Amino acid sequence: MSLLFHTPAGVLNRRDQFLDSFDRMFDQMVANQFPSLSKEIGVSFFEKQSYPKVDVIDLESHVLIEAELPGLTKDDIKIKVNDDVLTISGEKRKAIEENHTYLKRELKRSSFSRSFRFTEDFDLRSVEAEFENGILKLDVKKKNYEEKKEIEIEIK
Repeated sequence: MSLLFHTPAGVLNRRDQFLDSFDRMFDQMVANQFPSLSKEIGVSFFEKQSYPKVDVIDLESHVLIEAELPGLTKDDIKIKVNDDVLTISGEKRKAIEENHTYLKRELKRSSFSRSFRFTEDFDLRSVEAEFENGILKLDVKKKNYEEKKEIEIEIK
């Protein structure tokens, strides 16, 4: 039997709002107490529970980042590069007015930002982006990549 039907309607909504506030407060406290931690483990590691979820795939000539962004259009998404940091950001608009009572609220409907720090081995000036069916694909080329060719060695 689901707890949803035994819980007063407003309690679930207030609980989610409380936990979101607590998560933001904790993230800010950690960032303030340990400012070098974000440099060591990556930009925005704690921010907004790491949304969007991504796969980062190291291929021979490039790195492919695939991000799930359901319900968005390519106009809702921004991709920026600042020095060695690539950032995906955007905003999901609220679908239902705030004066409703949610019985369960899991969908993310707010702004987001996810950043990735790259080493100098990558060419961030030539990033290619494609967005289709809620999946954003970013292709980050590796510098100094040479396709491996087979050569025949002459025996003397």
